[in-house]
Amino acid sequence: MLYWGCDGIPFFYEICSQILNESRNVDFLLLLGIIALIGALHNHAHYSMEMDADSYVRQWCRSSAENKKICISYGSSYD
Repeated sequence: MLYWGCDGIPFFYEICSQILNESRNVDFLLLLGIIALIGALHNHAHYSMEMDADSYVRQWCRSSAENKKICISYGSSYD
């Protein structure tokens, strides 16, 4: 038995241990953490891009005749 201070185990420690002992809660927290990580990486990628996504696609479509055909087949009219 852990004893911290005069009153024994703190109240928040008991609550946290009860929450984390449920496997569905741990699964939910892991899923939430993975989603937060993906969101952070996604935002970082957008923040560090030198040009916006539309400009990147337009540049790719203009780079060769084959790419232009692909873009037209998807319904875009990039010059």
